[in-house]
Amino acid sequence: MPPRGIGIYLVIALIIAGAIYFLYPRNATTSVVHSVNTTQSTSSIPRQTVSTIPPSNTGSCQSPDPTVAIYNGNFSTGTYAGWNTTGLGFQNAPANITSLNNKNAYYESPWAGYNGTYFATTYREGTLVATGNLTSNPFVVTEPYLNFKVVSPQNNFLYVEILHNGAPALTVHLNTYSVQGNLNSTSTFQNASILMVPFLCQNVQIRIVADVVGTTENTYQFIAVTNFTQAKRPILTQGIIVNQTYS
Repeated sequence: MPPRGIGIYLVIALIIAGAIYFLYPRNATTSVVHSVNTTQSTSSIPRQTVSTIPPSNTGSCQSPDPTVAIYNGNFSTGTYAGWNTTGLGFQNAPANITSLNNKNAYYESPWAGYNGTYFATTYREGTLVATGNLTSNPFVVTEPYLNFKVVSPQNNFLYVEILHNGAPALTVHLNTYSVQGNLNSTSTFQNASILMVPFLCQNVQIRIVADVVGTTENTYQFIAVTNFTQAKRPILTQGIIVNQTYS
């Protein structure tokens, strides 16, 4: 065969070899590995963080922890350390749940729904209820929710406030007596949750307001609270928030 014909066959052979090289499935294998790595990177983002933090007003101050304690938020010191009281309503110290239950100091059944020892309340063992406020020391909001335990009837003079710069910025009225199937409503704590996104990275205070004077006719008009904790996820008994107003 003439040399020119050999040259043509060589060119064709090189073209075929090149096509095989570039079409060989090793590129498909590399692509699959890249896809798997991308999926792993995405799934490493905590689903809870993505789904529970509201999308707006988030700040760099947010804690990486799921919950952030508020100093003496459950009154575990047995005192009002970290809180200020005005009036006589909350007396000089939190109530001891074990002591009250041992003395049968409740209206219908033992105190329940809370595993801790102390709670702040204007309940006074069947005596007349006095007015008063309970205000926390300032703290920085680092989580989107404020969770706490509460017992409260619906009453315009019993509510929880969030203070910003010393002034009411959010007012929440609750009615834990409305929970269906709760036969012992006057002594069973319910879970409450307040959206704190508007206050992220800012200093605020919690204030419990009790402006109602209890009498023999409205004995149940008291409020009890405890276990205040900042959290990424709300814990809320449905139906207990009557209304909440941002100022």
